[in-house]
Amino acid sequence: MNDNLPLPGIVINSDVVGSSAGDPPRQAELGRAVETVIAEAVERSSSSSRWIRSYRGDGEVTVAPPDVPAAWLLWDFLNTIHSSAAAYNRNKKHDAEVDHRLRLRIGMAGGDVLIEDGVDRAGDPFVLAARLQSSAAAREATEALPDAPVVAVISDDIYQRVVPYGANGLQPTNFRAVAVDVNGRAGTAWLYVPHSYPPHVAATSARPSAPPAPKPAPPAASKYGVQVNDSSGVQIGDNGQMWVGRRD
Repeated sequence: MNDNLPLPGIVINSDVVGSSAGDPPRQAELGRAVETVIAEAVERSSSSSRWIRSYRGDGEVTVAPPDVPAAWLLWDFLNTIHSSAAAYNRNKKHDAEVDHRLRLRIGMAGGDVLIEDGVDRAGDPFVLAARLQSSAAAREATEALPDAPVVAVISDDIYQRVVPYGANGLQPTNFRAVAVDVNGRAGTAWLYVPHSYPPHVAATSARPSAPPAPKPAPPAASKYGVQVNDSSGVQIGDNGQMWVGRRD
């Protein structure tokens, strides 16, 4: 990426569900697992451009370069993370006290990002991806689907670039519109759970279409025939109207 000017990119913000529980060895193991599963997904990309990856203790911020299609990220990238995490979880203990499985909440947003010396510095997508990842909809979905390795919330702009066109076979039924709050402003994002239908959550956004404005009521019927305006366009006669011919 150009290290001087912002360039288009898609930001993937991932966070380990329940990372604070357990002891330091468990936390370290989950941290290594996050790095591994995301690396496996990145390696599947055909792009020769540089990906920016920044480990954040209990998750990672990943920036896909401009030549990586959003449809590939929604389908191949997230499904690879799902499969890798599911494979990791096969022999992991989970009970009421501690869950050793790797489960990720992911937020994804696109736009211009500033990268300096290989480090992500600035850009609205970083803020939005973080808010989507930690949104009430994402948290509620992870509780509703306790065995799902990945729950993702996708920004509306990425959804609109991909899903309405059926890119990569993605269909609207794979997603659920959810209400999100970013910097005090209400908006819509899209809940996506690989290999599962997204659950109903309290933050679901119905996005109803506004009803059409009612048509004005016609003037009261008169028993006399035809409405006539004078030469200035002003109606004349009874109540501003003149009628010619009898209607009864």
